[in-house]
Amino acid sequence: MSRSIILLSLTQALAVILGFFALSIVLKHYGYPGGPPQGISSFVIYRWSHLTLFLRRHGFILLLIPLAWVTIMAISDRRGRLVFPFAFWMILGTIIPVIIIATFFYAIFRPWVPN
Repeated sequence: MSRSIILLSLTQALAVILGFFALSIVLKHYGYPGGPPQGISSFVIYRWSHLTLFLRRHGFILLLIPLAWVTIMAISDRRGRLVFPFAFWMILGTIIPVIIIATFFYAIFRPWVPN
């Protein structure tokens, strides 16, 4: 059991780290600290989306998610049940990296919104 817990927590942490660096690369490409690019016409002015800015500035806070999940899993593994059964926490542990990756992909593909 502990081997799968460690592998899932490393997968979660790796999803956060790779998503953060991928978002950083994309934002640097678009000229991130200055501002988002202007639209084709002068009437469309873009601004950075709130999710993109949050993930760029505070993305490493998401590393607390794998840390909390490992803590809950360790307690649940020893006691056999913590609020929910052990199998529920394992399923949740496999869904967490997918949600993290989807969030970063959304921020990467939609870094700005029209003003």
